[in-house]
Amino acid sequence: MALPLPFRPQRFREAPEAERGRGDGIEIRRAQAEDVPAILELSEEAAVYSMSPLRPSDPQRARQIRRQDMASLKFQVRDPQMAIFVARTPEGRVVGEVVAKLDGRDFLSDQPQAWIFELAVHPDFWRQGIGGRLLYAVECAAREAGLECVGLSVTCANERANRFYDSLGYQDERRLLLKKLTPNLGP
Repeated sequence: MALPLPFRPQRFREAPEAERGRGDGIEIRRAQAEDVPAILELSEEAAVYSMSPLRPSDPQRARQIRRQDMASLKFQVRDPQMAIFVARTPEGRVVGEVVAKLDGRDFLSDQPQAWIFELAVHPDFWRQGIGGRLLYAVECAAREAGLECVGLSVTCANERANRFYDSLGYQDERRLLLKKLTPNLGP
């Protein structure tokens, strides 16, 4: 299902009209430097939902790895090739975030595309449309950058996230496969 687009040719600086005034008071806007600690906190908590059941699972280690992966975020919020958005309550609490790159390329077709590295919404705010609104903000930024595709990856075991992305029109393009090896017992 395609999302309606209130396309504006200028750079995406704030949430489109469709994202403001929804009655819930949640504001979707570009992330700023002061949002980084809250983004990191949400990101760490989201890491446990992304763990593969085929690999060793240590939630604390997953959080630590995620924090290391996101260490450059304080610089990325200023990068015009990044689309980093937050969802904020009227009180200023960050309850959702999305981090995307606008200058990616598909590795086989070389087609320019946006790539979503992460989307996280605090569990207390699930099923309120916030994740969809954050994705919509990235899609608008991608369109305004002249891109035709937005890609992402999600762990197969995260069924809730897979259903969510399916409902918004994201489709399987490739599969990442893993085989656990057993010790070699001979020829």
